[in-house]
Amino acid sequence: SKVNVENESKKQYDLSYFSGKAEVNTYHLEKARYNGIHPGEAVLIFVTEPFLVHEQVKSDQPNKRNSVPVLKMNRIDRFSTGIYDYSIYTSVFTPTSKFEPTYPLKVTMSSQDWCGHSFMQLNNNKGFDFMLRSYFESEGDTTQHLDYTITEDNLFNLARVDTALLPRGEFDVIPSMSHLRLSHVPLKTYKGNASLSSYENQVVFSYDIPELKRGVRIFMSPKDNIQIVRWEETYPTV
Repeated sequence: SKVNVENESKKQYDLSYFSGKAEVNTYHLEKARYNGIHPGEAVLIFVTEPFLVHEQVKSDQPNKRNSVPVLKMNRIDRFSTGIYDYSIYTSVFTPTSKFEPTYPLKVTMSSQDWCGHSFMQLNNNKGFDFMLRSYFESEGDTTQHLDYTITEDNLFNLARVDTALLPRGEFDVIPSMSHLRLSHVPLKTYKGNASLSSYENQVVFSYDIPELKRGVRIFMSPKDNIQIVRWEETYPTV
């Protein structure tokens, strides 16, 4: 089925610095889960590719009529609690022409652990259509629609496209799918606060979501096309 994307834009962003190749970044991960901090690995993969607007999948035969260029980010978080392993995979598809990059065309997230697995998908369709498939009874197989607002999963991409796109001050935000999944908090729009500053020759984007007691700081290198150097997250755990 086709969807209708309404956030059109006349702006176009130049991401030629990727030169048609993927940028792969690997990070040491320390993940707070249950009663401890657990070691793991995080990977960020950035690449540009043609994306079908209405079908919202990568185009095999792209043209200017049916597709737009997107910045795709694949984020992979893998860690072990000492009892079993977690693998969380998030993909974000952000348009760089024809539509405002503030609102991604699509986001998907899958999470696997020994208990089972779950899958979430967002589609840009006159706002955002959400789909959740989970083994938890309280979550089950559900769908939901939310109005256009900033999505936390898209913030890394916005920084890479243009830091001017990042929110400042109070803003509305849909939390990251992985945080929603691991914390089992309601899918809705929350209030956030954000700022942009500098620290030791790095650009630092900080934001918090008070209702979730969640705070994030992202450290970026202005010399390397706003490459993500590291990030820190704080949030409640059991």
